[in-house]
Amino acid sequence: MAGNLGRATGTAGFARGGGLWNGRLFNEQGPIELALERTLVTRNRLSASAGIDVEGGGIFTDLPITLDASRIVKNSPDQCSGC
Repeated sequence: MAGNLGRATGTAGFARGGGLWNGRLFNEQGPIELALERTLVTRNRLSASAGIDVEGGGIFTDLPITLDASRIVKNSPDQCSGC
């Protein structure tokens, strides 16, 4: 996954996962497992207006992930939050 752009606007809040977001929605039950095999996560960008926290330019995850022969590079503002 490459070249995704995300922009959040507002006065407060958060923006997460420019390339990939991994987590639970609405208190889902059961296991959630993400595994990336031979995957390149690159050149994804996430930005926001003042007052909004930004995390996970490449990947944001609330849950464990498995990276097998995968690279996370050249993402902004960071590579992976929660990895």
